[in-house]
Order: sequence, then structure tokens, then C-alpha cells
Amino acid sequence: MGFIIFGKRHFITKKYNHMPIFIDELPRTVNFGIMNKIISSNQWLDISMHITPIGDDTIMEILDSDNEKLNAEISQDRVISSRYRRMVRKMESIKELQDYIISGKGHIYEFSILLFPKGDGFKESEKSYRSISFELKKHMFKFYRPYYRQDIAFRNLLPTGESRVEKALHIHTHAVSAFFPFLADYIYMDGGVFYGINDRNGSPVFINRWNFPSSHYIITGTTGFGKSYFVKLMILREMINDPSIRIYIIDPMGEYSSLVKLLGGTSVRVGEKGNEINPLDIDDQRRFREKVSRLRNIFSILLNMDKREMALLDASLTMLYNKKNDPRISDLLEILKDHGEVNFYRTMENIFNGSLKNLNSETRVNLNRKVISFDLSHLSDEYLTLYMAIILEHIYERISRDYEKKLVVIDEAWKLLRNEYSAIFLDSMFRHVRRWKCGMNVISQKADDFLENIYGRSMANNSLFHVLFKHPAISDNARDFYKLNQREEDYIINAEKPRAGRYSQAYFISHPLRFPLKVVSTKEENSFITTDPDELRAKISSSGNP
Repeated sequence: MGFIIFGKRHFITKKYNHMPIFIDELPRTVNFGIMNKIISSNQWLDISMHITPIGDDTIMEILDSDNEKLNAEISQDRVISSRYRRMVRKMESIKELQDYIISGKGHIYEFSILLFPKGDGFKESEKSYRSISFELKKHMFKFYRPYYRQDIAFRNLLPTGESRVEKALHIHTHAVSAFFPFLADYIYMDGGVFYGINDRNGSPVFINRWNFPSSHYIITGTTGFGKSYFVKLMILREMINDPSIRIYIIDPMGEYSSLVKLLGGTSVRVGEKGNEINPLDIDDQRRFREKVSRLRNIFSILLNMDKREMALLDASLTMLYNKKNDPRISDLLEILKDHGEVNFYRTMENIFNGSLKNLNSETRVNLNRKVISFDLSHLSDEYLTLYMAIILEHIYERISRDYEKKLVVIDEAWKLLRNEYSAIFLDSMFRHVRRWKCGMNVISQKADDFLENIYGRSMANNSLFHVLFKHPAISDNARDFYKLNQREEDYIINAEKPRAGRYSQAYFISHPLRFPLKVVSTKEENSFITTDPDELRAKISSSGNP
């Protein structure tokens, strides 16, 4: 059984608290789409609108009667009084309205509008009320709260076609049309990529990340709820939108290889014979100091160096780049040996002539394709962070060559953030690559991977776009950083798990935009990027392949 509780300034239905607002007077000038900012706010809102046409003859009689009363009052008033001037303005308005009707430009309507901000509880509905009332004041509406008349407000909300408002407004056709259609903000940017559907108002979302000073994304959420799917979809659409874009993907789980090959790119299985990468490669000798600084961080991931060893490594790398244009690890070992640092030399030698021998080589990876993924799925976790940092540094060398559009995707970024030195490098890259027209998609399993790490938080502060997929819980850190209200938290926590033929859900935040996002794909796009086992089995069966 449903029930309704009426209070002083709100009423409660089975699901929501409602805070009614009666509109008493419209702004003097009513522009088309005037309700736009109100219904597109981040608040829940119901609207009740009653419009009844008044016959032209009837309204002309009313206007004539009003005119006669004003004429009688004016004849008794002093010309210099403010009351006199107000009555003259009213007579002029009546004359304009009569001309409007006689000329056939439009008609007059009895009009009433009530707004019902609502929320899951009293506090949230009160917050919605404050937000809506602020917008109404800003747009010069006059309104009031119907204290102890919540039953009248509720009956107005019912779809019975009956208005119980005591004082209706009289407005003409053009003013009525300004309230229709309900214009909800939809997000469209020239040259933008289709991101999905605004889950609040059903409008499409087209975003051009390259129009902004920073085009970086931080994408977080529980495994299996659509993060990688969303990123793969964006890669596909960015490529279709601009085939000249270059895309580099660090892929610890081997999820992107199929898509990359379909796009004519290269998937490199890092560490295998023939796919060696020389971490000492340098494109521009004039910038070797920057290279040395980055390499210090990379070697620090592997080695627990003290200050003296760090200084020794710095001096050795500097000497190496002054001597050779294409150095290898073996050249660095020779310099260390010549310095007489036996212990440090032997540690380095054991590592780079042992389990990391493949790094003591020239680069044999072909990086001339538009789309390149680095598949790290076969590497042990012991060296995964190191390899991710080495690849990231290698990508950095390439993207800093020119100002063409580039996108770097880093999945499982928490593996870089867990180490201080790789986190330092990632944060530095995040802040600097935009100068070369490079955007980054950095993906991790929860928002706190960034927010609980000093370098991750720096990245979060420097990221213009944040996409939050399902989180099992929202931490105080995330709540404060993203300024989430209860409804937004509930959406993120209750986001549905994607299934075949369904969409995934995320919350999109990019100041001042905040909205729930349905990530949707076509059947053809889904066939390119899905990793769902059931869909893959069905695809194999339909193709006839074993």
C-alpha cells in the first residue's frame, strides 16, 4: 500500500521527500528555453504545468474592463505621482496586448507552474530546494512555499488535468512557447566523439577533449564494470574521428591486442626475443639532462640506492651521453666499472646480465604504426612496474618529437602509483606532455589509488576529466575531492554490471559538467572490443571457427 505524509513545507511519498514551489510571477522578459538551467541542474525535480486557453472575446472584455478602471483612477490621481506612472505603464501594456490579439499574432492563456524539488530524505530534498530556488531568483522568478497546503500541491502534481492553484497567471502564446520544449542541456562539441547518453535526461554526449588546455582523463572503477571497454570504445571512435592520431597503450593484462590489430596497429609482447627495448635510447642529445633525470627514477624502481649511489649513477649517465649517441646498458656498466664502484657495478651487472638481460640490447620494436600496444600480460609482477616505467619513458621520447595529436593509455595505473619513483615519473609526464598535444587516459581500480598518493592526487588535480565506474564504496577522500552528493554516490555504488546487449554506467565529472553516463556501443563496435566470454564464444560459433 502506498501512503503520503503531508508536512508544513514538504510531503513524503513512498520513495521521496518533495518540497513544492509555487511560481507567483514570471520574469518581465521570458526568453525561449528559460527553464533550461533549472531542469538541467544536478537536482531531482518534478514539474507540474497547467495551461488553459482563454477565448479572444473573453480576454478582450477583461482587458477593456481593466482599461476603464485604470482610466477612472488616472483621472483622479496627480500626474507627478509614482502611482500615476505605474497605471500609465499598465494601460500601455494592455494596449499592446490588445493589439497582439487583434493582429492574430497569438492568444492568451491561463498558466500555472509548480516545481517539486525532491530527494531520498529531508536533507537532500532541502538541498534540492535551495539549488532550484537559487536558479529561480537568478532568473527573476517570484515564488513562494505553500506552507500547510501540501495536499493542494500534491493534487496539482497528479496527472488529472486539474489545477488547484489559487492564482493563475495570464500569458500570451510566445511566453508559453518559451517553456517548451523542456530544453535539457545536451553536450555537443564541434569535432567531438560520441561518449554515450546522459543518464539523467537521455541526451547524447559529444566531447572534444582536444579543445581543452588539458585533455587528460582519470578513469576508475571495479574490475569488470566497463572501464577498459569504455577506453577501447573511445580509442576506436577517436581513430574514426581523426585517423591521423597516434595511440600508445600500456596493457598489463593483454586486453587491447585484438582491437589494436583490427585497427592496423602493432601489439608488442614486451620482453620476448625480437621485441627488445633499450631504456637508454635518446632522440635529442640536447635534452639529455631530462633523460638522465627520468632514468634515475626508473633505476630507483629496481635498486634501493643511497644518495651516493644516486649521484654516481647520475654522473655515469651524464658521461655516457656525452660520449655516445646510442648507448646501451653494457656501456653504462663499463663506466661504473671504471669508477671503481665494485659493489654497485656487480649489483647492476648481475641484474642486467641475468633476469633483465633483454634490456641490455638495442631497440628492435617497430613503433612506426599509428596504434601500438605494449602487452605485458606474460611478465612476472616482480618486474612489471619497472617495465611499465621503461615503456612509458620510451613513449615519452617519441611523443616529444612533434606537435601532432597523440593519445597515451595506461591501464592498471595503480602498479605505477605503488612505487614512489614510478609515481613521480608518471605525475611528471602527466603534467608535461600536453605541450606536445598529447592526452592521457590513466585507468585504475578505485579513485583512492590516486587520492591517497601524493603524486596520484597531483594527477587528479591536473586532470580535467574524471570518469567513475562502479565503486563498492565511496571513501571520505573521494567524497570530498569530487564533492559527491548522496544521489551521485548511490549511482556509482549501484552501477550495473555490463551484460551482452546492455550498456555500462559511469559518473562523468568535468567542471562544471556532472552527469551520469550510459556508455553505449553499436553491435559492430561491440564485436571489435568485447572481452565477455559468452559473447566471444557466440562470435566463434557463428564464424564457424574452432
